[in-house]
Amino acid sequence: MAKPVEPQSFEVAGTRYEQAEDRWALLKQIASELPRDTPSSGFLISLQEDDVMIKYQCIDRLLDDRRRLEGLIQEAEKHVKEYLKTLKSEYRTRSGHTLKFKEDKDRRNYTVQKISLNGTFHFVYQQVYAID
Repeated sequence: MAKPVEPQSFEVAGTRYEQAEDRWALLKQIASELPRDTPSSGFLISLQEDDVMIKYQCIDRLLDDRRRLEGLIQEAEKHVKEYLKTLKSEYRTRSGHTLKFKEDKDRRNYTVQKISLNGTFHFVYQQVYAID
């Protein structure tokens, strides 16, 4: 894992800002520092008000086969759980606080887009969590 960047502090509109106390900035920093397992897959994290959207994306072949697609969806769910566990652990290590994530199951979805004529697909799986 890359060496964590030291939190910054500065004044914003006359008020002292401590990056280590800003949970959104710290989550974004942790997500940007986590390594990728392979170049053809990875995670994106976006923060929206009190929600965190985690997207797992990968390039795969032959996803027009339903069984292969269902297996990839199950694998993506497993990867997102592991990623979320890593985010929580790193956050606790760096800030000393814990985060509780509650999934909004109605917003869970995936997209599959064919990106070449030889059967290569771009797969994106997303889950949205509210932070307590």
